Amino acid sequence: MSFGAPSEHIVDDRTVLATGLARAALSDPHSIHPGVWDELRAHFSEKEILELCYCIGHYAGAQLFTVLMKPDLEGDQ
Repeated sequence: MSFGAPSEHIVDDRTVLATGLARAALSDPHSIHPGVWDELRAHFSEKEILELCYCIGHYAGAQLFTVLMKPDLEGDQ
């Protein structure tokens, strides 16, 4: 689990690309340049790219749900 921005010391290409995709998808998914997908395909299989996109969307949706619903996470204690 990560809190805050990714470390600036990450040099693993796959991690840099995955976090870059997440940032782009969450800020403006329509502006992701087609070349990004080519770069992703050079480092990830199609199945891995699908999984990355699913995870990004899933966690973004869960975060949105939590913000909108403001659930009582403490419960009745």
